[in-house]
Amino acid sequence: YHNVPYHNNLHAADVLQSLHIFFQCGIKNMVPDLLQFAGYLAATVHDLGHRGLTNDFLISARDPAAIMYNDRSVNENVHLASAFRLLVQDELNILGGLTKEQFLLVRSQCIDMIFATDMAVHSALLNEFDAECDNNQMGGGSVFSNQTLLMKFVLHAADLSNLLCPLHVSQRWSILVLEEFFTQGDQQRICGQEISPLCDRHTVNISKCQVGFIDFIVRPTMMSLYQVLGDSMNDALANLEKSRLFWLSKQSMHEDVHAEGEGHRS
Repeated sequence: YHNVPYHNNLHAADVLQSLHIFFQCGIKNMVPDLLQFAGYLAATVHDLGHRGLTNDFLISARDPAAIMYNDRSVNENVHLASAFRLLVQDELNILGGLTKEQFLLVRSQCIDMIFATDMAVHSALLNEFDAECDNNQMGGGSVFSNQTLLMKFVLHAADLSNLLCPLHVSQRWSILVLEEFFTQGDQQRICGQEISPLCDRHTVNISKCQVGFIDFIVRPTMMSLYQVLGDSMNDALANLEKSRLFWLSKQSMHEDVHAEGEGHRS
């Protein structure tokens, strides 16, 4: 992992922890051990090699990675290739004890799960998951027939889960991800390029962005996961609502929290 504000080793550890919590809340009873192992591995490496730049930026800049991967889920392809280049080295090969069939299954699951973290597929993934929940008539702890879809969705939810943390933690994560966006915007400004959405530190209303992100991305995702995990998510959802109210209060008072330095308030 690179030393970037957000997509670094701490984020990977945070997502891994969130995935483990989701497993403990009931997912582990729905998938076999080998798929759980694949989930832990995917969470660990899901942003490996991230340079703090979005897929759209890499595509627009004609970055070598975008050229190599034909503009399709560029970062996610990099993460997967980086991970498996390491895992084939003898001293790092934690998959060496698997049979050929088990290795291929773990690799296939990791590929599916990490591609599902591309926000470009968020809406399609959410719709597919909700439809599967309807088909399975989920009621918390029920059987989920499409295990691959379940694992994809759970990793995606874990990747968005820092807003489920207590406010002082989630606020810090929000500052870090925006600082990473703003750093990209600074680079685009210096190069005379059009600044990507949410990447201009001089114009972005952080509070408004956070409320929108919660309302349109995070809350729908977690409410869909609630169909599977039920009341075990109540505390996390309460934290999410506290985060929303915090950012909404900043928005209504025309205050903001800046993604500079230690995230001071103005």
